Amino acid sequence: MDTLVAHNQRAAEARDMLAHIFARHDRVFLAFSGGKESLALARLCDPWAGRFRLLWANTGYAFPHVEALIRSYGERYGLDERRSDLIANWKANGLPSNVVPIPNALGGGLHAEPKLQAWPACCGALRSAPMLDMLQAETAPVAVIHGQRHEDRTPGLGMSGWPVPECVEVVAPLADWSRADVLAFLEHEGVDLPAHYADVPDSLDCWLCPSAFGEAKGPARAAYMRKAYPEMLEVVMPGVRRTREAVAAVVGTIGMSVESAQPPRDELRPVAQHPDRLGDCVIAALATILGRTYPETATLLGFPCDPATGHPVGLHKAGVPITMLAAPLLAAGIPSTIIVSDEFAARVGDVPGVGLARDRLHQMLRGRRAVVMIEERHDDGFEMHALGWVGDRLYDCRPPAPNERPIDGVEILAAVVM
Repeated sequence: MDTLVAHNQRAAEARDMLAHIFARHDRVFLAFSGGKESLALARLCDPWAGRFRLLWANTGYAFPHVEALIRSYGERYGLDERRSDLIANWKANGLPSNVVPIPNALGGGLHAEPKLQAWPACCGALRSAPMLDMLQAETAPVAVIHGQRHEDRTPGLGMSGWPVPECVEVVAPLADWSRADVLAFLEHEGVDLPAHYADVPDSLDCWLCPSAFGEAKGPARAAYMRKAYPEMLEVVMPGVRRTREAVAAVVGTIGMSVESAQPPRDELRPVAQHPDRLGDCVIAALATILGRTYPETATLLGFPCDPATGHPVGLHKAGVPITMLAAPLLAAGIPSTIIVSDEFAARVGDVPGVGLARDRLHQMLRGRRAVVMIEERHDDGFEMHALGWVGDRLYDCRPPAPNERPIDGVEILAAVVM
């Protein structure tokens, strides 16, 4: 206890909570999935080994190394295994997905293929329901310890929000811990994490789940499976591709609708830069070609406007390089590409064949929407300036009166084309 107090006050408080749990209950379960929180709780509960059993919902599709870890801990503490039928659930309800288009989730056999379900419903049925059914059948006092944390933002703190009988006490000793707290505790205690944490520092859950590839850790998961479980990756990828295609079809339709909602080019009006000359020509030019407002476009680029001043928060005086537009545009579902002039290519490294002659660049822009970068020379030097190109018109958004500029004679250095 002294060591825990010295190195981790949270661990001491958690163990004190556990001492009261074991003092009140003869029957105690520890919800265990083999993840970092499960391992931390097992170590915290170790002084009471023999007084509790692990509780695991086995879908039949745990990664082999994770299942081996769970069973090895079960040999020490005892393991109560609750099974669920993943394949039957998917046949009835569809593949789990992070995004579920309505046509793919309709009931009564009316769904479009592939049939999809929201991943929380899947996890609830396969991982939560078997344990909840067990607890709801309890008639004698019992405690269940679980590792959900507030930082995870799970509704009701996971198991703590379950509708269980009064005889069941559900506790979350790690509720106020951070991810860093958990990892620091495990390191201090010398507890080994599952092997995949070196590549994917989080739980993997079911290896067959296509929705897991839509999470932030999805690319790392795919790379890890390609290295460690290539046969399993080959099995799961068709489901991943099917969910992607279903979602992409709906997103594509939304994109076309958004494009159709843009004002006709002959009705388009340029959006003015801020009168304080904030280096915001890219924001105004992009707003102009997209038919959006200045504040909406500034927010899209990561510079929300201050309600009091109207200034884009965080915008540097030098402005936004057009080379930085691709990522936020793609995140907003607006595909784009960058083309450069031969002069610009020569400036950045003289790469043969990369730049376009002025006439060819103008020709490629005809009929399109683009933010174009030009260089304007003044008595005291020169500056880069962004213009909006729509169809065969060029807009300068400088205040106080944005206007259309002749295209002929404009030397375009680079352009981001929608």
